[in-house]
Amino acid sequence: MSNKYTLSYFKEIAGNPDVHLLSKDLKETIEQILPSFDRLYTCASFFFVFDFPRMEYLFVGESVKEITGYSAKQWIDGGIDWIITILYEEDAKRLIKLHAALFDFYYTVPIAERKNYKYVYEYHLVRKDGKPIWLLQQGSFIEICADGKPAI
Repeated sequence: MSNKYTLSYFKEIAGNPDVHLLSKDLKETIEQILPSFDRLYTCASFFFVFDFPRMEYLFVGESVKEITGYSAKQWIDGGIDWIITILYEEDAKRLIKLHAALFDFYYTVPIAERKNYKYVYEYHLVRKDGKPIWLLQQGSFIEICADGKPAI
C-alpha cells in the first residue's frame, strides 16, 4: 500500500504549527484512532477534519479525488458553500434541516458526554465528471470547546 493512503499525512498535520486548532487533546485523540484507519482502505472512503467555529475544512484526505473527482484542495478552498453546489438540491435542503436537528439534539446532551455520540447521514453528490454518487458520512465531534460547542 502506498504511503499516500496510510494517514501519514494526517500525522503530519497533527504536528503542523500552521493548523492552529489542533490542541493537545485532539493530537492525543488522533494518535488513538490512527490504527483503526487501515480498515477504511478496504472500501472507497475519504477522511476530513472540519473546524465548526470557523466553518472550514482543516484537512481533507487526497483519496477524495478518487471518489468525487474533486481534489482535496478544491474541498478545502471551496468550503461548505461550494459543497452545497455539488449536492442534489433536495439533498442540500434535507442536510440543512438535518444539521439543525443534529445540533438541537447535541445541545441537550451533557457536555461531558458529547464526544461519545456519532452521527451518520447520506446524500447524493455530483462527481466532477457529472455522475451522481451516494455518500455515507459518518462523524463525531472529537474536540469540544469549554462552553460545550463543537470545535472539531
